Amino acid sequence: MRQIQIVVPDSEVEDYLELLSVYDENPLHTKATGPFDTMIIRVEEEKVDEVIELLKNAGLEDKGSIFIMPPAVTITSQEKAVKHKKTITPSVELSAQASETSEMTRGFVYMTMISAFVATLGLLLDLQEFINIVVSAP
Repeated sequence: MRQIQIVVPDSEVEDYLELLSVYDENPLHTKATGPFDTMIIRVEEEKVDEVIELLKNAGLEDKGSIFIMPPAVTITSQEKAVKHKKTITPSVELSAQASETSEMTRGFVYMTMISAFVATLGLLLDLQEFINIVVSAP
């Protein structure tokens, strides 16, 4: 797979999304603040030239820009995981696992109370020193 990044005028984004939907059903479309938007599409290696020719015929060279990403940039995190024989756990699944395995134990409550007490004691001691400095100042 290769990624092709194109910069198109705001007014023609929908036309290019429709034109490229044959090659990538879910292109990444970034709305810019200026008069141009950026789109990134993923295509098969052998169809890159075909897509570039299609974009040129649609007049994109005159109105915007075309960037072909090198193959190293287009490796997805899932492909990296397969390469390194790791599995990627989606964030929703991770948060579900974390909430299932977390429990409020006595030890946790005691340690939280002790740390709050120590922090409060430290603040009070610092406050006392501050008051002494302010009172003794001329």
